[in-house]
Amino acid sequence: MAVGLCVGSVVWCVLKGIALALRKVQRPKYYPQERLRRQALARERRRIRRRTTINAAPTPEELLEQWAKVKGSPEEMIRFGSMLCDLEAYVDNSLLRNENGEIVGRNPGIRGWLNANCQPLAVHYKTVMGYKAMAEKFRQAIGLADPYPAALALDGCKNTVRKSIGENPDGEDKSGDGVRQNMVRNSIKRKAEEMLAECGRSQRGVRIALAMRLSPDSVPPEVELEERRRQGLPARDGFARRFVQMMA
Repeated sequence: MAVGLCVGSVVWCVLKGIALALRKVQRPKYYPQERLRRQALARERRRIRRRTTINAAPTPEELLEQWAKVKGSPEEMIRFGSMLCDLEAYVDNSLLRNENGEIVGRNPGIRGWLNANCQPLAVHYKTVMGYKAMAEKFRQAIGLADPYPAALALDGCKNTVRKSIGENPDGEDKSGDGVRQNMVRNSIKRKAEEMLAECGRSQRGVRIALAMRLSPDSVPPEVELEERRRQGLPARDGFARRFVQMMA
């Protein structure tokens, strides 16, 4: 027993030493890689010139009314974020350039609009934009693209979901491809229901569920295991993932 504990301790120390040595070697490479990653993300953001939506611009009163409901359920959180996505289509957040064509800033966008029209939300800007990011990730997870907002998939209304994929709500198939559109509509509805079933009631629970669906490798193993236990799911090689991360 004692020999086994000693051997285990020695192996653990060796593995820990290797992990620390690797971390020390990799540390100088972190910042250049992170800078390149952020520059790539910035280029991708600039590529999207303008967001579009089928909804009208939300009013300050509508935003405040929905803001009061965000703690109620994941649906209300995503509805609020969806309203911010709608607002983004009506504000100017384009890049500002100097006479040499260099980027020197960006127009105020949502932040400027909130400062001018809705101060109670402007003071919670970071939290507000967190809900917007949540709605965008929800749309990505269920495969719903512009100009259709995330709120469409939450209504559970056949006519609304039909509109979201271009189907005539009165029942007449004007596209000539009713079978495909039915499949898309049912797929969106099913994915939305599955996604909401995975979400907890807290903002953190929704974020974890979205991250697990979109990029599972970005979720820390202990958080994933906790979430799987909450959902009653098997751990699924959680130990192997922890070991690989320890050795990375």
